[in-house]
Amino acid sequence: MQRAQHRVHVRRPAISKQQGSASRLGLATARPTNALNTALSRLRATLARATHDDAGDIVDTSNRHLRLNADLVEVDYHHFTQAEHASRDRDTTHRLAALREIVDAYRGELGEGIDSEWIHTVRHAAQRTAINAISELARHHVADDPRHTLELLETATSFDPYNEHLYRDIMRLQDRLGTHDGIPRTLALLEARLRDIDCEPAPETRALAAALQHRHAQQVARSVPPPSPTEADTRDMGPLHRAAPQSG
Repeated sequence: MQRAQHRVHVRRPAISKQQGSASRLGLATARPTNALNTALSRLRATLARATHDDAGDIVDTSNRHLRLNADLVEVDYHHFTQAEHASRDRDTTHRLAALREIVDAYRGELGEGIDSEWIHTVRHAAQRTAINAISELARHHVADDPRHTLELLETATSFDPYNEHLYRDIMRLQDRLGTHDGIPRTLALLEARLRDIDCEPAPETRALAAALQHRHAQQVARSVPPPSPTEADTRDMGPLHRAAPQSG
């Protein structure tokens, strides 16, 4: 059991159990390609040096499948998928706890930097799961804790930075919370992110930001009392403000 003390923490794994099959990786069914075999050898040698030969073999190659040894390796994607499964629980408390675990486990694009076709479907599915989890948490908290809901939506924009619906919901919440100076900043952030992909906000997004700011300006104008007359103003009014003389 001593080996269990040398657990390896892996973030953003490139391969899940399903994607780790030799056929999906385009490997020969008899043995891995030379390039992969070399990479695995280097990985094992590096871990052996780091753990003084006590790490064990973190790669399970049984049944001609490649997978990380779950007894030795902790992978955030495994926690993510376990939480996704738990989020189907009918019990509200358990479901909300699982949704929070999904959000905590999702740390950005799955397999960032990998362009192989096999990962695209899994990557988008993970992103969709994370966004759906935040959306459900936001709907649950918006009535009693709108500030926490705002934080959730801001987190969601880091998961999906080009989703304009998220920015619109953020601006509506900023209006509700009275943080109106945040509305133009939210719009500016969206503009900057869309500029990276040669796009710009939709007209309805700009219209929402303008409408919220205009309504706030009108509310401010109505709430400001009229200025009280100055001493000079009173003096200029002259006899109009003097009491009429009493008769008899």
